Amino acid sequence: QYHPDWVDFFASHKLSSEALSVARHVLTDIASRSRRAQHESHTRIMLRQIARSEYVPARNLIDIVASLRESLGAATNIEISAFEVPQVYLDWNLMWHALNNAISNARKHGSNSQIRI
Repeated sequence: QYHPDWVDFFASHKLSSEALSVARHVLTDIASRSRRAQHESHTRIMLRQIARSEYVPARNLIDIVASLRESLGAATNIEISAFEVPQVYLDWNLMWHALNNAISNARKHGSNSQIRI
């Protein structure tokens, strides 16, 4: 997904399709890196607050399977099984941190086959 201003910019300039493709790739990469940096920053803040007993978990209704698919993305070797309870109240940031740690450990110490959640 591209920001509407990017599309307007590209349309207003007569650029080759190759130049447009490169520009879209660069902008998509910048947006992805920005989201990743923001998430990592939020995680560090959360972990510091947990260590100081200052963190207050959020209580949100979460569709775990949909949230996992969104967070993991399509290009992954992780199989997600449906849960009996499709939505639960939890703090997704804490849950994602724990799952991400478990996935990291599975990749480091497990077999090279597919990971299942």
